[in-house]
Amino acid sequence: MKPHGMLITLLLALGLLAACTTPPVPETSSVTFADPFAYCAAVGVIDAPDARYTGQEPPAAVVAGLRAALDAPADAPDDFFKNGTFWRCADGQVKACFVGANLPCQEKADPSETPNAGVVAFCQENPNAEVVPAAAAGRATLFAWSCKEGAAVRGEQIAQADAQGFIADFWHVIEPAAVTTATVAPTAAVTTTVAPAGAYSPLPADDCTALQTAAASALGVPFTLGEAPFFDYLSQEEGAGCQLTASGTGADFAAPSAVVDALRTAFVGWSEEMQYAADGPTGSNIGLTRADALLLISVQWTPDPAVTCPDDQPISACELTPEQKLYTVVVQAATR
Repeated sequence: MKPHGMLITLLLALGLLAACTTPPVPETSSVTFADPFAYCAAVGVIDAPDARYTGQEPPAAVVAGLRAALDAPADAPDDFFKNGTFWRCADGQVKACFVGANLPCQEKADPSETPNAGVVAFCQENPNAEVVPAAAAGRATLFAWSCKEGAAVRGEQIAQADAQGFIADFWHVIEPAAVTTATVAPTAAVTTTVAPAGAYSPLPADDCTALQTAAASALGVPFTLGEAPFFDYLSQEEGAGCQLTASGTGADFAAPSAVVDALRTAFVGWSEEMQYAADGPTGSNIGLTRADALLLISVQWTPDPAVTCPDDQPISACELTPEQKLYTVVVQAATR
């Protein structure tokens, strides 16, 4: 055998030997994480946690960090935040979003400068509307919209998209250190009931009673009236407000959007604020303003606990009678 042929044979043999003796490199996809911060540090960027995250969902640390980021009232129910918390990884950090008044946490921003079908339809019905509500325009749009002689008019840009395409204003970076502080802070230490300066306070008693009467007349059901914590999820201001509550089933209430429309019409003197409007398959929310006052309407329903709905299908796939849809209608009103 020629020398150069022997050299090639030797090199091939050594290569095969190395391939047999070098241990395989573990695949990243086979590594799992129970801690969201370690998970994001390893994954880097992902729009929603995948199978590599095996911890609590949503993580308690993320919920606590989000409560701190939103400066939520200490007595705001934990389940309320758990059910509305979404998180993802961005540049190795944990980011979280709370749906609040149905913010589009799971939806990418819509940067289109062309009006969508909802805006076009709204302007056809409201030819000179100064504001197209979010229920028509969608909460993901980056622009304000109005109508002029039936045509949609794009206004100023009111939101920004981040590097992953989500609306930046709705997402908060959750730091492990901040979470620890928020978790160990004793809620019992909060003893004062005086709202901080600039926060919301209840409307005058006569105004709250008038709202109660109007709501009961509009829907034909009784509303209880009381005082409760008030939290504006857009401005992140808190305080106290008067709260009207009614409950029933689908036999007592029409679709959530119809209930909202009836209350909006009944509350004379209040104007709709588009950024609070949102609709979904099981609920509808709007916000109304009057001078320095804010009124929030939330209509939600859940299936009767006795009914088992498939977890892997949309709620519309669950066959429910009207009596099996359990409704809660909440109206909150406060002033700065």
